[in-house]
Amino acid sequence: MENNNYKFTKPWFEPMKESWDTIFNWYITEGKNELKSVLEIGSFEGMASVYMCEKWLKDGTHYHVVDTFGGSENEVGHQDMIKQINDGDDFIYDNFKHNTSFFPNIGWKVERETSQHMLPLLEREGYTYDFIYVDASHQADDTFVDAYWAHKLLKPNGIIIFDDFLWQEEGRDKPIESPKFGIQAFMSLYQDSYALISSGYQVALIKKPEEVIIKGTFINEK
Repeated sequence: MENNNYKFTKPWFEPMKESWDTIFNWYITEGKNELKSVLEIGSFEGMASVYMCEKWLKDGTHYHVVDTFGGSENEVGHQDMIKQINDGDDFIYDNFKHNTSFFPNIGWKVERETSQHMLPLLEREGYTYDFIYVDASHQADDTFVDAYWAHKLLKPNGIIIFDDFLWQEEGRDKPIESPKFGIQAFMSLYQDSYALISSGYQVALIKKPEEVIIKGTFINEK
């Protein structure tokens, strides 16, 4: 990150920067596409948001964030975080607001709500996006529901990236206890609507346009 004044307590997004550089260089620099509207479903302290603002977004980009900023009570390692929040320290939201405040040129709209409540409202209000990042619940059914609504909100030729495709917490072995199966179900049901850009710890897809807009080959990550 270019600014040493950011406040991040977890470096979870850091390993993803290299693959995002590849994806967005291909999509924006080579493909001559623009990101005029972004939806981030699950942002935590805004590390992915900051990365996008620093590297790929232009002045006036509409950036919509949906997150409770409440952490996850059911995951190992989050208990201290939840206790801190329950004790009145709203540090996740405060850090997000601090980190994104360095980009007043971006049109921020933050919905402090669950995605399952908010995404249908966005669809009914007619919002659409060029890029959607899904990084919310680690439950397969929740992830599929987020993906279902993201599909409705994503413009043709838009990109969707799913985080945590390979995430698995020790002791949580049921298929429903990982995003992977929700992502796989979505990819199976909507396979005619998307082309795979890359697959690894994250999965990136591009929504097929009515006609081919961008040139070049898709990136395939093993």
